[in-house]
Amino acid sequence: MEILSALPQDAVVVPVQTLGELFRVLVAKAGWKAQQARTAVLSWADAYQTMETSADVTLAAADTVVSHKLGIWDAMILCASEEAGCRLLLS
Repeated sequence: MEILSALPQDAVVVPVQTLGELFRVLVAKAGWKAQQARTAVLSWADAYQTMETSADVTLAAADTVVSHKLGIWDAMILCASEEAGCRLLLS
């Protein structure tokens, strides 16, 4: 969070897959109610630019899974970030 807060807000891109993953983790692992998780996801989506998933991103992700043995959702996040021109990924 320290690194994120040091970046200009318009320099941050959030792939939409990460919003879904945030929701899943907050509900399934952190025990949040779905409405609380939805509010958290909306706050991230409102605060930062989001990157939609295109067919090109999906196909690149499938290639990444094959060549680097990543899970499909991790590959989708990576490829969407690349398409957005990201130079730094935070996890």
